[in-house]
Amino acid sequence: MRTFLQRRSIIRVTMWSLDSLKKMDSYDFELLVGDLFESMGYVTHVTPRSRDYGVDILIKLEHFGLSHSWIIQAKKYNGSVGVREIREYGSLRMRDRVDGVIIVTTGHFSPDAQDEAGKYNVKLVSGDLLVGMLNRYLEKPVALYEGGIAVATGKEPYEIPQDDAELLLRDNEEILLRETVNLNGNGYELLLSNRNLFLKEVGFLSRKTTLKHKIAVTNIIGAMQGKNGILLFTGGKDIRTCLIKGDGKIIDVLEQVKMTVPGQAEKLIKFSRAGNTESVLTSKRIFVRENDDTWQCPLSRISSVGLKKGLVFRNSRIILYVTGESVEKKELAVDDAVSWKSGIESAVRSS
Repeated sequence: MRTFLQRRSIIRVTMWSLDSLKKMDSYDFELLVGDLFESMGYVTHVTPRSRDYGVDILIKLEHFGLSHSWIIQAKKYNGSVGVREIREYGSLRMRDRVDGVIIVTTGHFSPDAQDEAGKYNVKLVSGDLLVGMLNRYLEKPVALYEGGIAVATGKEPYEIPQDDAELLLRDNEEILLRETVNLNGNGYELLLSNRNLFLKEVGFLSRKTTLKHKIAVTNIIGAMQGKNGILLFTGGKDIRTCLIKGDGKIIDVLEQVKMTVPGQAEKLIKFSRAGNTESVLTSKRIFVRENDDTWQCPLSRISSVGLKKGLVFRNSRIILYVTGESVEKKELAVDDAVSWKSGIESAVRSS
């Protein structure tokens, strides 16, 4: 049971409702909204009642060196919020140099106000949406408020909410690693089990996670630390590479999992990026991607490897002699030709 101690009365609620919110003092309502966004993972600051300069709450979210700052206007309305309020609060974005403004209300927004909000990068949280957010993220007592000051707290550490219905684990499957990562500029939760790698996209405001990718460990060739993050290689007909910005221990745990996979699974040996050419050497093949074109060759068809020296030795090419109906000569641009020649020769002998 939640207990909010106000200056004049105590409101007891088991589920949030518009009625319970409308009974609250205006400043206690601002404190409650601040607690809500803090529970969603934001750093929040509720401005003092007498010195808010038109700003009720400041929130900030930082991930991977990127920072997003927003102003929240928390207003108790019985009716609708109109265009005038949208323009008034929207102007705070430029004045205070933040990324956007969020208006949270116990009322609703007129159709014209909803259209106007898009022009000012103003996000709208109506009373019905607010109730849903409170019942999702503040299921336990958040704080006791006396005279507008938080005097006690029952908050628990924030965790990304899990959509268990989306993530069905097999018998004897267990999650070994859970990390927050960045993929293509979006926030994801990465979960690695002894069978699969899951990527769940994290919503910007709601923080709800949605399963987007599931990759069997047997289809993961390997991972390595690159200049800008972790490079993950997945197999199949083609080899695909994706850049994940996250903790390096993902590589260590993945390697441990790969060691438990039965059979002769394909494994990453070397990777090179030279200009527009990406080359991957695995325990079974060489795969090359140059712009939109791809070429690959099983190690069993490679009969010889040579060097073609350039003016700068490390920028030279390797020459592959590939057998088939006839012997084909293939030049391959790599970042370190000597190292690649040695790696290919060793992989061919072991295949």
